[in-house]
Amino acid sequence: MWERLQIRWRPVGPPDPIFAPEWLVTNGLGGFACGTVVGLASRRYHGWLVAALAPPVDRRLLWAGTEEWLHGPGWRCPLSTNDYGNVLHPDGWRRLLAWQLYPFPGWLFLADGILLEKTIFMVRGQNTTVARWRLIAGPPVELELLPFINCRDYHHTVRANGWDFRQDVAPHGTAIVAYEAAPALVLAGGGEVRYTPGGGWYYHFRYALEAERGLDCVEDHFCPGAFRVRLAGPGDEAFLVGHCPIPDARETPGDAVPAPPWRDGPQALAQWAKMAYLRALARRAELIKVASGDPDLDRLMLAADDFVAWRRTTRSATVVAGYPWFTDWGRDAMISLPGLLLCTGRHDLAREVLLTFAAHRADGLVPNRFGDAGEGAEYNAADASLWFVYAVWKYFAASADAATTGQELLPVAVDILRHYLKGTRYGIRVGGDGLVYAGAEGVQLTWMDAKVGDWVVTPRRGAPVEINALWYNALRSVETLARKLGRTDAAEWERLARAVRSSFLQRFTRPDGGLWDVVAGDGVQAPGIAGAEPLAPADPAHRPNQLLAASLPFPVVDADHGRRIVALVSQRLLTPVGLRTLSPDDPGYRGEYVGDQWRRDAAYHQGTVWPWLLGPYVTALLQCCGRTPETLAAARRLLEPLRRHLSAEGALGQVSEIFDGDPPHRPRGCFAQGWSVAEVLRVLAEELEGCHARPGDHDGGRGGGGTGHLLG
Repeated sequence: MWERLQIRWRPVGPPDPIFAPEWLVTNGLGGFACGTVVGLASRRYHGWLVAALAPPVDRRLLWAGTEEWLHGPGWRCPLSTNDYGNVLHPDGWRRLLAWQLYPFPGWLFLADGILLEKTIFMVRGQNTTVARWRLIAGPPVELELLPFINCRDYHHTVRANGWDFRQDVAPHGTAIVAYEAAPALVLAGGGEVRYTPGGGWYYHFRYALEAERGLDCVEDHFCPGAFRVRLAGPGDEAFLVGHCPIPDARETPGDAVPAPPWRDGPQALAQWAKMAYLRALARRAELIKVASGDPDLDRLMLAADDFVAWRRTTRSATVVAGYPWFTDWGRDAMISLPGLLLCTGRHDLAREVLLTFAAHRADGLVPNRFGDAGEGAEYNAADASLWFVYAVWKYFAASADAATTGQELLPVAVDILRHYLKGTRYGIRVGGDGLVYAGAEGVQLTWMDAKVGDWVVTPRRGAPVEINALWYNALRSVETLARKLGRTDAAEWERLARAVRSSFLQRFTRPDGGLWDVVAGDGVQAPGIAGAEPLAPADPAHRPNQLLAASLPFPVVDADHGRRIVALVSQRLLTPVGLRTLSPDDPGYRGEYVGDQWRRDAAYHQGTVWPWLLGPYVTALLQCCGRTPETLAAARRLLEPLRRHLSAEGALGQVSEIFDGDPPHRPRGCFAQGWSVAEVLRVLAEELEGCHARPGDHDGGRGGGGTGHLLG
């Protein structure tokens, strides 16, 4: 199984910290471990244990990495590499023979006839990372392991300071508390291992990618001591476990692993680590137990699991937007849900996510972000609730769960529509023409949400095109579900949908056959916004948002109009890795997402390429041009560059958040983004494998939209 999926890499010279491929493993709590395949850290977020102390947030870098030395008779050589700015030291990359991704990140080292394998994995439902070393061939050897630790927010950096790093030492490990009230970190070895406390600060680690982003890029880490590990012969293995206990963490049902019994001795810990590895291995295999026949589809299914996490404040499943720095967001969760959870057959988790967001809605709005420190949720999104209705429709189409949909989800969808009709927060309301308008000074309400200080880069006040495509889709979704599930209000939503479509086509259609990105108000001022500025005139910018009018399950434009939209978007915005957010001929276009935060945010939606938009693009292409051998072949070709991206750059096996608008379209932003993975996965599974759902494809919710028969 794993050989078929394998993504391999081998060094061909000194590593470049800027371009070194990366790896990621996660724990289902929002915690993670990540780094580069050559071992050096190029981001402040790289580390062997980034723990989520209040899942999925309050993330702390606790175990930054480990300096590894191999000892033989009369010789000593390094296996690790660190970036100290003007030098890479030690030169462990020279002994790195090969690297592989599956089932977990693994390194193969060759030194003086000794072949040694290292693997890193995390325990599901715990802030626990396990590193395993196994002697493949050669005489007995000894490993010297120098762990680098920290205890800081994962967004920041620290320099050597007065933290006392109190240790509770055992012969094979230690429990360390960096400072008063800091979380405890257990570092302990399993196997033939001994621990000697000591060490001190190591200085001037440099993060090349943070320097490129204009952020603090130099940090110090503390080494609390040294582990010495003996490997007696081929097949012998040893473990180093990093563990941070947290209250109220839920272990995944059916995959429960007890906390590491580090005080019971190194042999007990080694047995625990072997058991944890086998459990983790079995869980990974279960995710793809029904092979799809497409290795990239299976890789994406494994990647999808990284974004599923448990939220402590709601005590339920949620969807992490991206790694290494995003948490969970309502808009991202709803867009991602069909790909991450429905196309992978995880309908129970999809139901849990939908019900959680439904339970926390306010004034007809689902949360855009949950409060993480006891504060209330944030609802600053005009589209998240409409994406929720879209996700409800997709859930029903995939699961045929009439009970949950009819009794719990459809009433919430109706509540959302009625609040939009009467008006809700941030000036979100339906105007006299039936379209949805929104606008509040200094607040970004659509997915194009970059903000620099008080400057909203793309304010889009008025009636945005994708909001109204989603509005029409929501009306038709509720109407259709009402008819299927026995409600009596279907005719009301049908009448409103017809009026909305008429207004939409009249207000948004451009002379060239495309759609305006934003149109002005209908003369009704947004309620509840004191001193609100007049809404802007029609925005002539060529943006990809118009695609949603042709790609949603209930498109607001007909096929002829959709083909014109697809053609215009193809001419101005399509790249090999996704769609630009602004046409290159626009004066506001920014072709590179580089520089400090101000420059990057100014480019975020001004030409930067988003791969998740390939999902709506492919769906619009197939819906409007027909599912012919030619269009299906074209859709497959469109995904080829992102298939190569999976195995060549960024976090291998993942899809990046964004790419530069200009060639060569270098990946930027988060190296693993939920909706990027979700939409590529959805297109592969739902569109190109023929498991697609359309509004009349099934009767009573059965027989359409599901991918369970394909993917288990």
